[in-house]
Amino acid sequence: MPLTGDAKRAWDRAYRKARHPADKVARVEEYRRRREALIARMGGVCVFCRCSVVRCLEFDHDPPSTRTWSVKKTARLQRMRRYERDYVAGHLRLLCHSCNANAGHYRHVGEPEEERALAKMAEAASA
Repeated sequence: MPLTGDAKRAWDRAYRKARHPADKVARVEEYRRRREALIARMGGVCVFCRCSVVRCLEFDHDPPSTRTWSVKKTARLQRMRRYERDYVAGHLRLLCHSCNANAGHYRHVGEPEEERALAKMAEAASA
């Protein structure tokens, strides 16, 4: 009797994991290597607060309309390739998690408020 539903999904998952463990490890390592290389090329620090903790740094599109793809629906390596392409085009900046959350909030408020808030954040970081 063939497997169906949850049992089939569990069997498929176990089969793939047993068959290709090295592939997954290699892809994760390639993603990490490319991410760290791109962060280094971008200066390695948050644009606003100068935070340099690599695990806290995030890529931010500036302006947001330049990203035409969904981060959540894109595989890791494909996402890194797109980040690299957007960096070369000049549409990407490096922010720490908290500055990225604040910048995203101010984007929704409106342009003049965003510019004032971002300028205030930059002033505070340089002081």
